[in-house]
Amino acid sequence: MAPPLAGQTAYTLAGVFNELARFKKSIDNNTTHECENYVPIRLVTIIEQFFRVMMKLGRLGRITVRKQKDLKKKVWVPKAISITTLVDIFVHNDTRKMIETEDYEEFITQFCDDQSNNCEFNTMTYNVEFNDETEIKKLVEYVLPSYDHDIFEWIAVHTHSFQSPQAIKQYAGTLFDDDATAEKYSQLFDTRHIAVHTFNGKPLDPNWFNLVSDLFVVVEKEHP
Repeated sequence: MAPPLAGQTAYTLAGVFNELARFKKSIDNNTTHECENYVPIRLVTIIEQFFRVMMKLGRLGRITVRKQKDLKKKVWVPKAISITTLVDIFVHNDTRKMIETEDYEEFITQFCDDQSNNCEFNTMTYNVEFNDETEIKKLVEYVLPSYDHDIFEWIAVHTHSFQSPQAIKQYAGTLFDDDATAEKYSQLFDTRHIAVHTFNGKPLDPNWFNLVSDLFVVVEKEHP
C-alpha cells in the first residue's frame, strides 16, 4: 500500500492544517449530538499531531524517547505506544510500495513477542513500551529491509504526549500567560477527557477551532 501523497497525510504540517480545515467543514455541515461530542476528541488529536510534526522537523528541540513518571511506583517508565500507531507510522513513512498493512502488524507483533528484545508488550492493551532508543532502532531494522532513521524519529516523537495545556505551554510563548485564554484551552482538553472516559458531553463551542488555529500560529512563530 503506497503512502498518501504529500500534503494529504497528517505526517506533514500541510496535512495537519488540511485536516483541521476539512474537519471544521464537515462539522459545519453536520452537527448531530454525536458529532458535537466527537469534536474535542478529534481537535486534541490534531493538536497532538501538529506538535509531533513540529518536533520531527526539529523545531521543538532535540528528538528524544520520552519517559513518564509512574506516580504509584515513583519511577520513570517508558511511554507506551499502541501497535496500531506503530503500524500507521510504517504505512505512511515506508518508501516502499504495495506493502500491506497486515504485513507491518505481523512483523511488529513478532518483534514484540520475542522475549530476547528489551521491550514490554501488553497483549491485553496491544501497547508496547520501549526501554531505550536501541530497542526502537532494532524494531525498525526488523520490519524494514534496512534501518530508516526517519521512521525511528517518528516513533520517538510519538512517545511524547501533548494532551494537556501543561504539556504544550512551554512551546506557546506568552499565550497561556493570560488566565482567561489559558482557561479556554483547559476547557477544550477537559471536554476531550470527559468525552473519552464518560458518556457525558458538553455543547459544541465553535470557538474551539479558532483556539487550535491560534495555537498553531503562535507555536510556529515561536519556533521558526
